[in-house]
Order: sequence, then structure tokens, then C-alpha cells
Amino acid sequence: MAIFGRELIGREVVDSHGEVLGQLIDIVFDNQLGAITEFLVKIGMDLDAELLPWVAKDGIVSVPVAEVSRIATKVHLTR
Repeated sequence: MAIFGRELIGREVVDSHGEVLGQLIDIVFDNQLGAITEFLVKIGMDLDAELLPWVAKDGIVSVPVAEVSRIATKVHLTR
């Protein structure tokens, strides 16, 4: 089954323990390869972006696609 990007926007993003990191707000593509490179996640208000292992700016974290373990009703990360 194909999943379109617009179907993913708004899904919760959870870590490997099932804790909510935030909400998926955008997907970054490499136009030359036609592949997803990053997921942009608006992190929860109770999280400190400085403690996360990814680049963050203004409450939005850039999560490399390699950090995604699976996509279901939520986006699950590897750590």
C-alpha cells in the first residue's frame, strides 16, 4: 500500500520506548534522488530540544530518515 506525505503530516512521533516526542509537521526530500532525507518534528512543550540528539531550531527537530524504524498510526523512531 502506498502512503502519501500528506497522510503522514500531523502524526505523533514516538521514541523507541513509546514516549511522544512531538508531531510530524513536514517531510524533507532530496529532489535529485527522490528520497526522503528528514522528518521535521514539532517537539512537545515539556521537552528540552537541547537534550535531543538532533538539530533543533525554534522547537522543531530535524530527524534523519535513518532514525525512523517504522511508520504506522504513529512515526516510530529507533531511539
